[in-house]
Amino acid sequence: MDLTTCYRRRQLVGMLYALKAIKRGKFMLSSGKESDYYFDGRLAALDPEALRLMTPQLGEIISEYSFDSIGCMEGPGSISILGALLLAYGLQCSNKPISGFVVRKQAKMHGTGQLLEGACGKNPILIDDVATSGKSILHAVDNMPEKPVIALVLLDRGEGAKEVLASRQIQLRSLLVMDDLTF
Repeated sequence: MDLTTCYRRRQLVGMLYALKAIKRGKFMLSSGKESDYYFDGRLAALDPEALRLMTPQLGEIISEYSFDSIGCMEGPGSISILGALLLAYGLQCSNKPISGFVVRKQAKMHGTGQLLEGACGKNPILIDDVATSGKSILHAVDNMPEKPVIALVLLDRGEGAKEVLASRQIQLRSLLVMDDLTF
């Protein structure tokens, strides 16, 4: 990692602390695990300054891959990150159309009743705010017509998601890992 990238990541971590997106205490995670800290990716993804800091860094990661759509799991943090990436990519690479999609937790009982909204291409990238066990990412993968090129998260908690996804031949990439948070 070059010095500029390292500096920008440290800047983002500082912003996460300022937003109180990193909390200490006892927390029950959606994976069912208990943790001494909680990362609230929604606070980061819904803050314009934090989103401005993270979007180019996420864009650098996805630029390493060939993809035709970017999607996320249903949730305010993920959807906000998805919107920022679609906008940034569209402004930067207007000659290559990219579609977006959202995978719902469950199909709605009204409207079209679909589990996947939008257009998932043949080479999708799947994003989320945090990965712990990988369970929510796998739920999305199981409801996508194509396997993602990568799964990309803001924070990999380092609690097994990378290995679980690798067992399904899905690479997990993250902007931050636990060591970046320096407790």
